[in-house]
Amino acid sequence: MNMPENKSDSFDLSDLPGRAVRNTPKKTAFAFNDRQHTYQDVATTVSQLTLQYRRYFKSNELVALWLPNCPELLYAYISGFQAGVISMPLHHDYKFPEVKSILRKSACRHLIVLNNQLDDEILNELDDVELDQVWGIENGVLHPMLPGMKESRANISHVNRPVGPESIGLVLHTSGSTGQSKGVMISRSSLMHIIQGRIECAEIDEHSVAIVASSLVHSVGLYQALAFLSTGSSFVLMQSYEVSCLSHTINNIQPTHLIMVVSAFEKLLMHPLIKASSFKNIKFSSVGADRVTSTVQEKYYSITGKTLSASYGMTELSWMIIHNSPDPDISEALGRPAPGVEIKLLDQEGNEVKEGEVGEIYARSPKQMEGYLNDPDMTQRSVLDGWVKSGDLALKDVNGIYWFIGREKDLIVLHSGDTVSPVEIEQEILKVPGVRGCVVIGMRVQDEYTHSLSEVPWAFITHNAAVPESDEILRHLGKRISDYKLPRKLIFLDHLPEGMSGKVIREKIRDKWSGSSNNSPELHDLVG
Repeated sequence: MNMPENKSDSFDLSDLPGRAVRNTPKKTAFAFNDRQHTYQDVATTVSQLTLQYRRYFKSNELVALWLPNCPELLYAYISGFQAGVISMPLHHDYKFPEVKSILRKSACRHLIVLNNQLDDEILNELDDVELDQVWGIENGVLHPMLPGMKESRANISHVNRPVGPESIGLVLHTSGSTGQSKGVMISRSSLMHIIQGRIECAEIDEHSVAIVASSLVHSVGLYQALAFLSTGSSFVLMQSYEVSCLSHTINNIQPTHLIMVVSAFEKLLMHPLIKASSFKNIKFSSVGADRVTSTVQEKYYSITGKTLSASYGMTELSWMIIHNSPDPDISEALGRPAPGVEIKLLDQEGNEVKEGEVGEIYARSPKQMEGYLNDPDMTQRSVLDGWVKSGDLALKDVNGIYWFIGREKDLIVLHSGDTVSPVEIEQEILKVPGVRGCVVIGMRVQDEYTHSLSEVPWAFITHNAAVPESDEILRHLGKRISDYKLPRKLIFLDHLPEGMSGKVIREKIRDKWSGSSNNSPELHDLVG
């Protein structure tokens, strides 16, 4: 693996969650299903698992964790920090070929799964992956699942490398909006800056009570859980965003903190059990993983009289811009830079744009990644002079507030040379009654007169019970945006394809509908 060299050994992540264990050992750290895990339980289980880690894994060695949301995954993370091992979580919903591909690309030699998670057929398929061992984990104890293990692994302390603050602590896989998996390397130092940033921005303390329903293999869920554990607070760990279970849990425990992806929050707000009393103890509620829509903000405001906070970020940088203004008129803004984060907007020539002009977001902070695992070329393209390139377009207004314009690669370039921001159209379509979700994509079509290919905007829409009338949408748009920006097609779908982080994967929509006939019954012409 291409890992950065250690630069310092003054920083230590291995004490997590030591303060709470020392001060309040009998306090509930987290609850899962019907069991409560105290801080003393966490300390005891992590201690025994760390001993196994140090016996079987080298420090700075990559260990894959293919686990669902469960206590074992949390224990594996913390034991990895204490043993100086690099945890590489893999989403539990990955198909086995996807897991094999990541294991090969990363050169990872160890895979941890739940006991009985893999049957013999799948284990046999691992013959073509160079693994030293597949480990089953139960109650914080590792069990080898493959017959035999290289004897040289039984005692490896003599080959351990020093672990310092710049050592890699995590490799998180992200597809962003592209659908292509990338291994993002997070140093131990960056991780502690991220946790501290979460604590400060969300005002988390030992009295906080939270629900963690986001996947622990993604930054939204993982960093929440680590922040709560490090402050000695309590949370309920859930297996998923299943809305009925989530609604009951919220009403039962009355959380002070609720941080989820946008799509999950939207479903939650529509559930009949969710009322103003459900959020009576909320001190901090926030959405991430995608931009917050007016539909979500308006529904939350109608229930609570408050606006949702929103966090803009990426796995490579964590939270970059935070929106926590109570003003409903700017509820859809990205907000202002998070503490310790520098933001600049650049044009296509690399020059900083003026106030009110659109540019690509570049950011740098102590929280940023060290690079992409085994991909120095992508790292070089993505990190320029210490600034991480986001691929997102925004503008900054006179008040220093940033507004999202769209993905740089998602901008639609018309045959006239005019550019169209999908976000502008999406925001307006989402205001039409009955519309639940919307994605606007530039589709390459052939001009009926010149036969040349050019991009035009198509709108892909999900709806509530009744399908909105195309004419109603056209009238709404016609009053609010220029004619050249109007979508040429409406396509009504049951759902929009989402990645495992909750972001809509535009490429899947584009690939499916490229080349679709204008006569398809699912296509509704808006503009001739």
